[in-house]
Amino acid sequence: MLDRLKVYALDFKLTADSELRIETKVVTFWNEYLLDCEEAEAEVQLKDILCFSTASEKAPPLGFNNKPELLFLHDEGLFPKANTCAPIL
Repeated sequence: MLDRLKVYALDFKLTADSELRIETKVVTFWNEYLLDCEEAEAEVQLKDILCFSTASEKAPPLGFNNKPELLFLHDEGLFPKANTCAPIL
């Protein structure tokens, strides 16, 4: 089982108070969603989220070389974007 709170590093953009409030709210919703996935209350499983953001269904035994991170974009898009060159969601 993945430790949902330790897999992803958070990359807060401390440029404006309003952005920090939004990012904090998003992290709260993100953690609640991961908990729902972990408890099978969502159609998606934790391994699906990990696979989307890292192309790996399991965390390596020794951890990732580059820790997966959540990066906040503050654009108009409503859906998450994954980076194909680095484990960034």
